[in-house]
Amino acid sequence: MAVQFKWYDREARAEVSKRATAACVAIAGYMVGQVKQEIVSQDLIDTGNLLNSIADELVAAQRAKVGTNVYYGIYLEYGTKRMSAKAFMRKAMEAGLPGAQDLAMKIMGAGT
Repeated sequence: MAVQFKWYDREARAEVSKRATAACVAIAGYMVGQVKQEIVSQDLIDTGNLLNSIADELVAAQRAKVGTNVYYGIYLEYGTKRMSAKAFMRKAMEAGLPGAQDLAMKIMGAGT
């Protein structure tokens, strides 16, 4: 059984949307830091290009992406026939999830 809510208060809807977008931006920035920490902890730094390429981008009002634009990032993440995977993105996202959830709760005003 699905529950539906209708909001008739435009100001409240706008405030929730504004906070959700702010949370999205903050979490993306937080996750960039987590990915960079993981790159350093796995000693994946050769030239620094991978580390410096990690960035976030707001794709929509409440949707962001975090990643790299260096071509070899995917090979490090998933490995190849000749190289084992060094999953820096997945490990960082998993490790950063509790902190991201806390950040979202704080920004959205949960418990206030």
